[in-house]
Amino acid sequence: MSDYPAVKLLILTLVGLFFGQFLDLSSSSLFVASIIAIIFSLLLIIIKIKGISLIVSGLVIGIILSLSINRQKIDFPNVVLQSFEANISGKVEKIIRESSNKIRCQIKGKCDAKDLSEIDDTRIILTIFKNKDNAVEFGDIIHCRAHCNIPKSKQLPNEFDEKEYASSNGITFFAETSWKNVSIEKPRSKLTRFISSVRKSVKEHIFALFDEENRGMALALVAGDKSHLNYETKKNFVDTGTAHVLALSGLHVGIISIGIAVLLGWVYNRKLKLLIFVVVISGFIIFTGAQPSTLRAGLMASLFLLSLTFERRPKPFNIIALAALLIIVFDPMMPYSAGLQMSVASICGIIILFPLIQKMLFRLFPKRSNLLEYSINSIAVSVAASAIVSPLVAYYFGHYSMIGFFANIIIIPLMSMGMVFSMLSLLFSYLSFDLALIFTNSAEYFFFMANSINGFFAEFSIGILKSNMAFFVSIFTLLLLLYLSFSKSNRQLVSRAFISLAAFILITSYNLEQEENGIKIFPREQFVAAEIPLTPSSTFFYLSERMPGQYPVRDYQFELYLQEKDSFILGINGNSTINLADNILNLKDVEIRSLSNEMQEKIEKEMLSKVKLYKLNKINE
Repeated sequence: MSDYPAVKLLILTLVGLFFGQFLDLSSSSLFVASIIAIIFSLLLIIIKIKGISLIVSGLVIGIILSLSINRQKIDFPNVVLQSFEANISGKVEKIIRESSNKIRCQIKGKCDAKDLSEIDDTRIILTIFKNKDNAVEFGDIIHCRAHCNIPKSKQLPNEFDEKEYASSNGITFFAETSWKNVSIEKPRSKLTRFISSVRKSVKEHIFALFDEENRGMALALVAGDKSHLNYETKKNFVDTGTAHVLALSGLHVGIISIGIAVLLGWVYNRKLKLLIFVVVISGFIIFTGAQPSTLRAGLMASLFLLSLTFERRPKPFNIIALAALLIIVFDPMMPYSAGLQMSVASICGIIILFPLIQKMLFRLFPKRSNLLEYSINSIAVSVAASAIVSPLVAYYFGHYSMIGFFANIIIIPLMSMGMVFSMLSLLFSYLSFDLALIFTNSAEYFFFMANSINGFFAEFSIGILKSNMAFFVSIFTLLLLLYLSFSKSNRQLVSRAFISLAAFILITSYNLEQEENGIKIFPREQFVAAEIPLTPSSTFFYLSERMPGQYPVRDYQFELYLQEKDSFILGINGNSTINLADNILNLKDVEIRSLSNEMQEKIEKEMLSKVKLYKLNKINE
């Protein structure tokens, strides 16, 4: 490890970050302690005791950063709380989703609620219900009165897991408001206004160049704006494990870096070439919203070129560690970001697993040709990156695509070509719109091919695992891959392949999710629901209002869950539940039954206690 100081410094910083969250230090005492530690580290360097100096420096950096995390991070109880009103002020970091009647954006700023002390420098997902002509842009400062919720855990199969998303993206609250409660302040910074105007111009040109079906993909790949991707496209890419190509990542920055390097071929002064490269790639990263994956890739490309400029041999793990460390120093909440974790994991997977998988495949196919080498290298890169990233995807999103290895091999080249032609189309559109349309047609062809192939792969639902079992299967698959990669001969490889295939089929066919007999409890915002199986084909739902006299608010996700049931009986109690029942009655034939006081008390007792639930034979009365 003596050759990897950046790796050691990153590990020590993360250790300091972890333990620093348990320390109750004031800003002044931490400042004094940090000064003493820095002086001590410098003395150790002077007397050439660099090892201890590195340890002290890493731990101090981590503890200092933990103070910032402690100010931003809020640990909420694992319960469903009702929404509360708050005054929100913050800068728009990115537009997540936009339609004619609403816009969802991520803002960073402060939240001031009656029952909470004012929280500064926090991230909020804000949904604004608006008219068609209303608009919010990157960099805008929003002031509004909104209904806030703490992130909720996933309860229903069709529901979005707010808590996992929040924890992986540093989000504190989800909020909703209408346009009449919103005040927009345009950014004062000239740089922010310039970036906003460029993004607006790019969006207008892409909308003019591409048809409705493809403009969302072009905008996502060129500007990092995924707000116009349609649901079906996103679903197919998620199901096939290729969703990463829709987000700007190391792959896209790598392609852009190669393009910049080619254009800078005429510059012979290495330092000038490095300066131009850093300025251009930094401009692209800022323009696309400084996402974790692009930050990591941009920093890595710059550090790699820096080492070549000064004739130093680049060491990949040192470059990765230093890039990650700089990102964490820039934003201490980044270690919790799923985007950064997956970005670093994918490149580490390629560095570690690619040579092993490549060697294994070349052993199986010893006859060399250009086509064979390209195919083997593509497969090895895809499998190496996916194998490491898949456990993280399964952990955060409960999703594992067993067909992702194959889909990525085809989809990545198609989407890469689509991105290149989209960028060429955009650049030429400022010179000649007719000429730009030639590149647009090429980009749309590659998008069409990628969508069609993804749709084909997405039909294989047996290869898509969406359950608590996903994480276990992804880890098991990674272990099987390592087991195969360390085979010493073709004979051993074949025998291990048969053993691995049998073990994989056995594991994936075994259902780890045992359906719980009896009542299932769903604590919603305005009511608590109990799902009680009566027969294999019929279910009884009892909905009890949490607080009397509430103004009913629609629970769309629970309504969708009820609509998916073939047959059920609905028992209700309270205004909010009556409203839900009326909505369901308009869509399905449902029997509504009044309950005896004794039965109502029994079910509500179970709702409150959430202890072992009573048997079905006690319900048939």
